[in-house]
Amino acid sequence: MTTVHGMQDTLDAVAQILEPLTEVTVFESLPSTNTWLADNTPPEIGTARAALALHQTAGRGQRSRTWVAPRGSGLCLSIGHRFAAMPEAASALTLGLGVAVNDALRALGIRDVHLKWPNDLVRKDEKLGGILVESRVLPDSSFYVIAGIGINHRLPEGFTLPDGGWARSATDVTACDASISLTDLAAAVLEYACLSLAQFSNAALAGTMIRFNEMHWLRDRWVELDGRRLRCGPVDATGRLEVTDPELGDRAFLSSGEPVPLSMAAAS
Repeated sequence: MTTVHGMQDTLDAVAQILEPLTEVTVFESLPSTNTWLADNTPPEIGTARAALALHQTAGRGQRSRTWVAPRGSGLCLSIGHRFAAMPEAASALTLGLGVAVNDALRALGIRDVHLKWPNDLVRKDEKLGGILVESRVLPDSSFYVIAGIGINHRLPEGFTLPDGGWARSATDVTACDASISLTDLAAAVLEYACLSLAQFSNAALAGTMIRFNEMHWLRDRWVELDGRRLRCGPVDATGRLEVTDPELGDRAFLSSGEPVPLSMAAAS
């Protein structure tokens, strides 16, 4: 059974070798790891701190949805990173973190995960996890980013997703490899996500978006968005999703939204 002290010891060791990460705090239970970081003092510029909860009672997802996580069932991790100033491509941080988290899963031996633009992890058309990035400009003009990362680890039998999202069903890490512990998952995600934030720059963005397109679950799929049926293309160098409307013959680039594959939209 995962314990707070056991996980804390392991993640303290990870923090000692990850230069941008100064502190990891593990909790038995929190309403929200994102909220805890937002309510506490930000780290110094160029550094990060993290919070993890074994049980999250009021976790948040996109569009004010709830992230459901019974105790020990999933990774409830938030990383707060402070930039000296807002990056020009700040809107692409979520996509860059998606690539980093998928790289962490691949390092653990899980190689069949894709990314649903802009912020979800998908395996075999089922939701594995999601990312919620919140940010604010501080009084000294530095830019504080809090990235909440939720990944299903071992879901209880009979678990169902709350209504309102695109996914019809969920999967977890143990369905891929039951030998991966929650602590191993946390350590890998911390490593890759913290390094991604530390290295995030406009110069590296184009390469990151090429990587995203390699993992792009929606590419060439028909989706429904705001009552329109669209076909998804690649993401561009700034992280916008290219979509086309064959009926109108036009093309657009989306910076936000929740495209739903037509088969799933029909079931909702």
